[in-house]
Amino acid sequence: MIQRKGYTLVEVMVSMGILSIISLLGYVAINSSVESAQVTDTKAGVQAGLRDAMNTLVGEVRTAYTNRVIDSDAAPEDVEMITVGEGGTSLVFQVPSVTGESPIPAASSSININWENEDTGGGEANGILDAGEDANDDGALTRRLVRTQDATVEYLGSANNISGVLFTLETNDDDDNPQTTLRIWLEASKRIGGNDGPLVQSVLESTVQLVN
Repeated sequence: MIQRKGYTLVEVMVSMGILSIISLLGYVAINSSVESAQVTDTKAGVQAGLRDAMNTLVGEVRTAYTNRVIDSDAAPEDVEMITVGEGGTSLVFQVPSVTGESPIPAASSSININWENEDTGGGEANGILDAGEDANDDGALTRRLVRTQDATVEYLGSANNISGVLFTLETNDDDDNPQTTLRIWLEASKRIGGNDGPLVQSVLESTVQLVN
């Protein structure tokens, strides 16, 4: 008599259960690794854009006129000291400009740096383009630094995810060292995987010793 050997139903069910658990754990591990890589790559991109905007901004403002030059005998005509706008999100300044044949720098026309931010959300910034926020009607959430001089409008750096800006001007009243310092704080943020994804944020600060 031939005996047939095989697995019982209980053994099959237990094996399937163990296989399902192993598969689930593997999926969770792979999914977690993919999400971690996405967060790392996104944060690196956010930080790179923030550095680009900061470097461009520092290069623009470093030679801005301060009271050190304005209060001296060498002050150009029609020049005003750098100022920070209400709320600390804008700057107005002038820089030396050599025009024509004269080697003596004159003051440039006023340069305005403003933070253009559509992420209002009724007072709550969320990194999402909500209804009614697309002021420039381009279909994207605009958050960037804008440079305006005369009729020319430019954008500082490539970052369009700047979620926070704060300019602080500190003037040293010491006559022997009339140094003026501009402190710049920038924050950038970006959502991963759509409106329901996690929000990646990065902050960059810089202290600029104004030379004029």
